[in-house]
Amino acid sequence: MHRNARRLQVGSRASGQIFFGSAELLRQAVCAASGGSGRELGHENRGSGAGQCHRHLHVLQLPGTFDENKSTIGLGANRPQDAVYPTSEEDADGHKYDGTAHKYVIHFDKGQMPPANAFWSITMYDANYFFVPNDINRYTVSSRSKFVPNANGSVDLYAQADSPGRATEANWLPAPKAQFILMLRLYWPKESPPSIIDGTWTPPAVKQAS
Repeated sequence: MHRNARRLQVGSRASGQIFFGSAELLRQAVCAASGGSGRELGHENRGSGAGQCHRHLHVLQLPGTFDENKSTIGLGANRPQDAVYPTSEEDADGHKYDGTAHKYVIHFDKGQMPPANAFWSITMYDANYFFVPNDINRYTVSSRSKFVPNANGSVDLYAQADSPGRATEANWLPAPKAQFILMLRLYWPKESPPSIIDGTWTPPAVKQAS
C-alpha cells in the first residue's frame, strides 16, 4: 500500500476478506468477522479452531513502528475492549527490522508499560509469522516477565539476535539473524486513561540501539 495512504486496510487471514474505511468501520468489521470469545487468554499460536480466539484481523496503516498512526495493527477479538494487537514491521526510522545488521530497543518510561487489565505480551515472529528458534526458548516477553529496570524506573527491552549480557538478559527478546516482525498484545486493555483504546497511551517507537 502506498506510504501516504490514509485509509485503513483490514484483512482477515482466516477469511481472506479485505475492508477499507475508518477506524470505526474497523471495529464494526471486527465485531462482524471475529468468531472467538475474546476472553480465552494465553493463546499465542496462529491458526483456526474452536479453541482459538485469534482469527487475526490486520489493519495496515502508514508503515513505521508500534505507533498508533504508523503501525500495522491487528485486532483479534469480538471487540477492541477484549484484545488489541498492534504489530510492527519497521523501526522508528522506517526501516524493516533486520536482526543480522541491527539491535533494537523498546523503551518504556516509568509507569508506562502497556495498560492491560489481564496481561500484555510482545512476541517475536520471523517474516512469515512463525516463532523464532533460540537458545533460551523465549518467544515472547510479557507482564509476567521479571524485567530488570533502569535506575529511574524505566524499562528497556532488547530485540536482537545476541544476548545483551547476563545482567539484562531478562529484558531480551531473541531475534533471528534475518528480518522479523513484532506483535504487541493487550488482553482486556484498560478503557480509562492511559488507554490504547482512546489514544491516551500509544506503544513506544522501536529504535535501533546506539
